[in-house]
Amino acid sequence: MERNKGENEQIRIVFWNVAGIKNKENEFWKYLGEFDVVGLVETWVEEKGWERLEKRMPREFEWKCQYAERESKKGRAKGGIIMGVKKGLEEENGSGVKEERGFMERTVKRKQRKWRIVTIYSRSMKETKRIIEERVKEQEEGTLVIGGDFNARIGGKGRRMEEQQATIERRPTKDGIENAEGRELVSLVEERGWDVLNGNCIGDEKGEYTYIGSRGETVIDYVMVNEEAWDKIEEFKVGERVESDHMPLEVRTKGREKERKQDLGRQNTKKEK
Repeated sequence: MERNKGENEQIRIVFWNVAGIKNKENEFWKYLGEFDVVGLVETWVEEKGWERLEKRMPREFEWKCQYAERESKKGRAKGGIIMGVKKGLEEENGSGVKEERGFMERTVKRKQRKWRIVTIYSRSMKETKRIIEERVKEQEEGTLVIGGDFNARIGGKGRRMEEQQATIERRPTKDGIENAEGRELVSLVEERGWDVLNGNCIGDEKGEYTYIGSRGETVIDYVMVNEEAWDKIEEFKVGERVESDHMPLEVRTKGREKERKQDLGRQNTKKEK
């Protein structure tokens, strides 16, 4: 399909647990360059590390970092979120970066529509639910997309109900297990009337695994949207990458897409030491 060379109307978003961002190869950065908004979790980047790394991040983005934290002097820091918004995609004036541990939000505008894009890294769904409820007030949702690693398994729960449906069906998924963390997540989704894109959206009809690693194959990374955003989502896919044991979650909104230049990755392709 020939891409429109005029103004871009689409927004391409990726959420990804990268299992550490240092020493990623150039192909990793070229892949991220395909998106307009990037939400990375489990970056393991501390404040001192960010001071060095920020200078070497792809310059076509405006980057913000929530530092990883150490629970003890030994071992590496845990968690961490980095979000990037591609230059040229207008950020809402005065919105700033809203964040709390495991939560980061960037608000962008495209064609006069304001999109609230939230990246999550959850260690406790009870705490994550509290943070989301406090940070994302129901009457102020706007056009909302929330994605990341929730460390929760919801099984077949979270099926989108169409008006003509008489019975609730199970959401297509390759991971049929539901756990306590998943029940917390489902309760949040149901209370707010949101929709899970995994298994409900064009591009992920089977509910692909999002984690493939030493703990087996599971679905613990999700993207959810409110009703305002649902009608504006063109496609959701679980990507296939080898840089992490988690797979990236790719979201594409509706609208014309102009031809994209080939991104060259980081300005400096040397590995971080």
